Order: sequence, then structure tokens, then C-alpha cells
Amino acid sequence: FVARASVILEEERDDELKSAVSRSLEEGEGGVLSAAFLDAPSISFDRSVLEKTTEAAVVPLDAGWSDIGSWQAVWELSPKDDASNATQGRVHLTDSTGSFVRSTTKPVAVIGLDDVVVVETENGVLVVPRDRAQDVGEIGRILADDDAR
Repeated sequence: FVARASVILEEERDDELKSAVSRSLEEGEGGVLSAAFLDAPSISFDRSVLEKTTEAAVVPLDAGWSDIGSWQAVWELSPKDDASNATQGRVHLTDSTGSFVRSTTKPVAVIGLDDVVVVETENGVLVVPRDRAQDVGEIGRILADDDAR
């Protein structure tokens, strides 16, 4: 799906979602959404916009695309070592299996942990069991509230 943000907002029917997205675009820089987006209700884009719009067309495309909406999905689609670990960046694993570990600024070592997601960025570190990786949205809301204080 490709569209200008203004077209999507015009087509969106949910006022609460529209408000959160508009505020997030205003507060963000260079088209990047701000933390205000975390206030948006969780509504299916297909149902809220695509099923109701008269301004869309469908074009077949075989691009090998996958909806990577969670760290679990990133792990599933990533190349893995013999212990089913997927890594990005400066990562060292010992006695660990089935994990996704990503480092963007500092080396990360994981010892004796299985089926975890560890993501290190300049803004913080996330450590979560892989089967709970979808829960990171809740942490995002908590951290945004902390930043607002």
C-alpha cells in the first residue's frame, strides 16, 4: 500500500486514531511519527481504511514481502546459526538457542539464555522472552509516559 499520509488521514474514519496520527506527524520530524502515535487505538488498517476507500487500486506484486510486525517475525525471517540463533551487529552467544540478538552501538553478550529477544540501541536495551515479543508496545507506552514527566 502506497499513499500520502494526508490521503490516509482523509480516508480514516476513526476520529481517535486520526487525532493521534495527526498529532504524531506534527510532533515528529521529517515524516517520522513521534511517541504520540502510541496513543492511537489498535485498529486494523484494512478495516479502517482499505475496505471503505474509493481511492484505492490493487496491483499484483510478487516481491517476497512479509509483514514483519514483531521481533518474533524478525527472528523467523532471519538467517540462523546451528543453534537457531539470529544475530545482527556485535553479538556473542554462549550456550544459547533460539534467540534473536541485535546490537547497534555496543557489543552484546548472551550466556545461557534460550528463546529470548535482546535488542540494544543507543536509547536502551530490550530483553524479553521471544514468545512475549509482541508485548513491547506496552513498554513503549510506559517509556513515552516516563519521558513526558
